[in-house]
Amino acid sequence: MLDINSLFDESYYLANNPDVQQAVSGGSFANGLAHFNQFGKFENRNLCAFFDGTYYLEQNPDVEAAVEQKIITAIDHFIAFGQKEQRDPLAEFSTNNYLQQNTDVDTAVKGGMMTAYEHFVKHGQYEGRNPGGDFVTNFYLQQNTDVANAVTSKQLTAIQHFLQYGQKEGRMHSNIAPGSTLEESLEIKTLTGNRIFSGSVSGEKPLDIYSFTLSKTSLVNLKLDGLSADADINIARDFDEDGEINSSEELDASEQEGTTAESLSLNLTPGTYFAQVYQYEEGQNTPYRLNLQATPFLTPATSLNKSLKGAVSLGSIGGVDTFQGTLNKVAPVKLYNFSLDENRDFSLWLEDVSANASIQLIRDFNNNKIIDKNEVIDAKTATSDSPGVISFNRQEAGSYFVLLQSQGNDTNYQLTLEAPGSSSTGEETIELIGSHETVEGNLSLGDTPNPLNPSSPSIDYLLTDVVANQSVTINLTSSQFDTALQVVTRDTGELIAENDNLAPGNTNSALSFTPKVGEDYIIRVTSFAPVANSTGSFTLTTNTTSPIVGNLVFGQPAINGKLVATDLIRSTPAGESQNITDDYLLTGINAGQQVKINLNSTEFDTYLELVNRVTGEVIAENDDISNTSDRNSQLIFTAQAGIEYVVRVTSFDDKVTGNYTLSASALSSQVSVLGSSQVSVPNAFANFLTYIKAPEVKNIVSTHAADGELNRNEMLEIYKQVEADNTISQLEFDDLTTLVKETTVFTMPDSVRFLSNNVVQGSKAGMTAIDFENNLVGKWFKGTPEGSTVIFTAKYDSNKVYNYTYKAVQGNLFGANGPTIGDIAQNPFGNCYFVAGLGSMFGQQRPPKGTTDDNPFRGTTTAQAIKDMIVENNDPDGSTSYTVRFYNREGKAEYVTVDKQLITENQLTTIQYVDEQKNPIRTETRSKTIIAGSARNTEINDPNNVLWVPILERAYAQWLGSYDKMGNGGSSAIVQYHIKGVGDTVLYSRGKGAIPYALKKPEVTFQTLFDAFQQGKSVTAGNSYKGNKVFFSSHAYAVTDAYSDANGVQHVVVYNPHGQDVGADAGVDGEYKDIRVTSPRLDGFVDVTFDEFRETMSEFRVL
Repeated sequence: MLDINSLFDESYYLANNPDVQQAVSGGSFANGLAHFNQFGKFENRNLCAFFDGTYYLEQNPDVEAAVEQKIITAIDHFIAFGQKEQRDPLAEFSTNNYLQQNTDVDTAVKGGMMTAYEHFVKHGQYEGRNPGGDFVTNFYLQQNTDVANAVTSKQLTAIQHFLQYGQKEGRMHSNIAPGSTLEESLEIKTLTGNRIFSGSVSGEKPLDIYSFTLSKTSLVNLKLDGLSADADINIARDFDEDGEINSSEELDASEQEGTTAESLSLNLTPGTYFAQVYQYEEGQNTPYRLNLQATPFLTPATSLNKSLKGAVSLGSIGGVDTFQGTLNKVAPVKLYNFSLDENRDFSLWLEDVSANASIQLIRDFNNNKIIDKNEVIDAKTATSDSPGVISFNRQEAGSYFVLLQSQGNDTNYQLTLEAPGSSSTGEETIELIGSHETVEGNLSLGDTPNPLNPSSPSIDYLLTDVVANQSVTINLTSSQFDTALQVVTRDTGELIAENDNLAPGNTNSALSFTPKVGEDYIIRVTSFAPVANSTGSFTLTTNTTSPIVGNLVFGQPAINGKLVATDLIRSTPAGESQNITDDYLLTGINAGQQVKINLNSTEFDTYLELVNRVTGEVIAENDDISNTSDRNSQLIFTAQAGIEYVVRVTSFDDKVTGNYTLSASALSSQVSVLGSSQVSVPNAFANFLTYIKAPEVKNIVSTHAADGELNRNEMLEIYKQVEADNTISQLEFDDLTTLVKETTVFTMPDSVRFLSNNVVQGSKAGMTAIDFENNLVGKWFKGTPEGSTVIFTAKYDSNKVYNYTYKAVQGNLFGANGPTIGDIAQNPFGNCYFVAGLGSMFGQQRPPKGTTDDNPFRGTTTAQAIKDMIVENNDPDGSTSYTVRFYNREGKAEYVTVDKQLITENQLTTIQYVDEQKNPIRTETRSKTIIAGSARNTEINDPNNVLWVPILERAYAQWLGSYDKMGNGGSSAIVQYHIKGVGDTVLYSRGKGAIPYALKKPEVTFQTLFDAFQQGKSVTAGNSYKGNKVFFSSHAYAVTDAYSDANGVQHVVVYNPHGQDVGADAGVDGEYKDIRVTSPRLDGFVDVTFDEFRETMSEFRVL
């Protein structure tokens, strides 16, 4: 039997532990083995290449817990127990595969002669046997003749070379052919270090899939090269565990042209992922080399055991949210909490700091409100020159924490949370509450008015982790206000249940309700009392008859649990039975797998149920495995696609408690219910059509996609057909998903694919055609507003609330000469930053001599960037809409659609009638509906209107999430990037007085501005200094020229987004009546000397 002495490799240990080598050389230890026995094994150092202590503990949480309690070390456990229990000691060795591939060894192991691991270490590696993972001995030697020579001379074995040298050197080690389905993918197990694979894609096998698992948050790099034809790669995650990858599960892709190498680099959290290598198109047969590399991110030691209590709740991310604050010696740390309501891309930006500060993203996996090992999933440092940026592709829904910390000196900061293009309306912040959770909050007058009682503020919580058809009980308590509790449906806002007082004189609230299948619910905390007495702190608690207490992970070690008296009791409808229960969400399974679930206990008569999480239906149940003398329970079932399973642990007898173990494992012989992988036929398009099942969809696709493209109107025709029978069927839903995923036999314009993908993500089988049309097609393709009104809260105007109404307007997208800067006239929002960003796209220009206020200059140049970001759609039904593109901070294009309904307001005009002696006769007030947006002409029925500015305002508000987010200030630098999507913004920022701005770059020079215009860059500027006589304070401008006059005086010309030099005459109140006006005053262009410009502007942004 193997022991430490026989496994220990002296040369390996010293080579990988230079501190030990130095100690041995200095005489502190006789040799490496002496150090290992005294210290090394307790520090989890590896004693040889064939044992990876870190991997072993990651794969065996029970052992890790024992090691943390200092009961045993990893290597001692493996030698004494692990190898006999067939636990794998490193990623490259698979006990199960080794025994399946070597029946003689299997016989010896069953006979008790030795363990599989012992055989490989002592014999198998020298005999050239494969270790059972993805390492192929013969292939490795064929690819590396130097290694083959060393093996022949018996210097070392192939696997020894790979583990000690080859992996670090990036040598190819495997030619195992992966399958074309997730179930048949080549499993790499836990990805550590650098792994390289060889393969090919062809007409017979156009897709290869590799699967790998991450045990820690890691930076994962993928490279695909060695190509002789065009092949591409993507990375995906099967979030719904249905055994297939849909478009919403593809995290990122690299699709370079021709034989150019493909590469991806992503931050990924723990879980299982799939790398898919595929042909660009039929006939592109090619070999390839795939390089996978994972660099784990380790939780900083300084963050361990920090409390997560007291975090400031930011609600659910939707659009772009920005927060400012200060880190100083009194409060060097700020902690925020936010949630994702669905799997989505997002990014965090810590910027505008004058001293270094760190940002950490945290996931409290065990919900203990303390930062534990592996719970910091990324961390970055922000400096005065560069922001700290954390970004993730398609991150899982749930709760997250953001920790900001100064690194010595005081600093202001700006924190931006960005998930633009999301389906969130942005009209409300919805926090999450589980089905068995307690949250504390504070209701204030600044919270959203209750839609069902606008005189009272409210806070909404999205109820999660609830099983249909099982009762939910909710309690709301407060000692500071008269509480009211409501439950409404998330989609429609329909009131399901409400309660004001528990009893006469008791102002707390409580209610119970039963969730229905396929419905999401909002729990609304509000007040009954008048506004003056409607605020204060509160506690909200939820309970269900079946809360989810944890995850039961397929293939992982058994869970040790306990039914206790404080667990919830599941009562039968008639009340004749009351059983204590623990419910677990079953994860890690794929469709078609046969799953065996075992529930064992020596303390009570077990009872096991398998429940459909969505419907609450009990799919299968078992009391005793074989007879009444065996009180343990077992269920065997085949996992079906699209079903989430809950495993319910309970007892046969009422109110029984006790310890139990629960496990989910595979049968020894797997039975698959999945079909065979796709077989390519000469006609790729005809082959693709076989995957389209709904006849009405197939007819359109076969007609319109045969030319190699599905365009916008053709997708609208498909949507019209699937709506024809009033319900979206399962076949139709599957087909819509298939169309969005297809990139080979036909293409879609980028905007159409993006919008179509959002339609698919929001839809589901069984959805009514009305909901599908109004909530998805209407929103993403036709630009129909969500609701008829917009409520806008002006934070810059003491939170004054304005109401606007959507109305159809007349006019054209652009004027006769295209868009011009003079079309911009800011009104009525605080969005100067946005319209200044639009104005900066028009390049170098200034009013020519001789222009007057009777004929003001409106610009001579047009902006290709503006033309490129907006497309006018003439829809089949005769309507007009506009698809608008914005780039997120990662440079990816995202799209929204708006129609010709713009927000409007009533303009009141007072007319004074006088007699011939000019004495007042009467006064008349007239009301007219006008466009409430930054349009030069605000008449709603003027066919000559130019509408591109208010259309882009509406689109930007929709993309960010709401008019509140668009109309309450922001950064022109970010807008410039959202429009152009390329390049780096250079921010010149300086402080003045007590304003602690960061010095991002040296102070701007005239040459900087002059060169920017020569290079075709966009320039904006902002002023934050009150009391100056040149520019409005807290206002953004587009910079349009930098020139020297005949006398050599340097000048700068800016365009005021108000559309006139002084805002008081442009529909926006002026700050000073005597700020700088340069003739003509009605054109919006202000010409000042460079010295004046430099002294009064606080920021300059060049992109």
